[in-house]
Amino acid sequence: MYNNVMSNKILIVGTGKVGSVLAVTLDRLPEYRISHLYNRNWKKAERLCKLLSNCSVTDNIKEILQEVDTIFITVPDREIKPVYDGIYSHLKAGQILVHCSGALGSDVFDKTTDAVSIHPNFSFSSTFPPKLLPGGIYFGIEGRGKGLPFAEELIKALKGKPIHISTEEKPLYHLSAVIAANFTLAMLDISRYIYGNIDINEETWKKVALPLVRSVLKNIENSSIEDAITGPIARGEKDVVKREGKALKAIDPELYNIYEKVNELLYEIAAKKNK
Repeated sequence: MYNNVMSNKILIVGTGKVGSVLAVTLDRLPEYRISHLYNRNWKKAERLCKLLSNCSVTDNIKEILQEVDTIFITVPDREIKPVYDGIYSHLKAGQILVHCSGALGSDVFDKTTDAVSIHPNFSFSSTFPPKLLPGGIYFGIEGRGKGLPFAEELIKALKGKPIHISTEEKPLYHLSAVIAANFTLAMLDISRYIYGNIDINEETWKKVALPLVRSVLKNIENSSIEDAITGPIARGEKDVVKREGKALKAIDPELYNIYEKVNELLYEIAAKKNK
């Protein structure tokens, strides 16, 4: 067990959506202190700092590295390695390096003994002030040295649950999360587009589509994907599938190709249900 959290002073580098939510959430836990924030946009970091109990904004990371125990680098994936390389020579022994990328491993901190990636499976919004991270979230964690026990203690404090992932597994782990979240958005965007073609506005579309999506998710939660499938494919109504595909092809041939591919997957799910 990592037993030094009571003295943990944290620097957060990058106050975007993830960094901001982590800052306000950890600030309310007695085990952690967000002592410093850094962001290229000073005003953005200063605005966040005003919400925290005992925090200061720095414009020079290197000057305050000796004062902190843990560094969270919550910047876009492409910037994590350059930020790390820029501060590495100023780090002190025993500091823990953390990033929150789902796709990258802790090996991006290639010269540091105590490092970890902590990826929250959660959809962050850009609203301000940032909302607290809710309990019950699953975090993908992967790391070495003091990094892993630190992550486990932090997730426990957040009332979350850890999923241990190897460095090699991270790309597929993250891809699964992307498909569950962003691919769903893509399908909903297609649904919205089709409704728009029959003069149903977005407000009405939301009232129709979102409860439908919630009911599907609830059915999956209560049973399984196979039991949640519904509609003409589940009922074996190939004539309906063909007729609706013809209508889609008339307004957008490219979307029709997607429709055909997705239907192939749905037929496979329906076949599993009927076994």
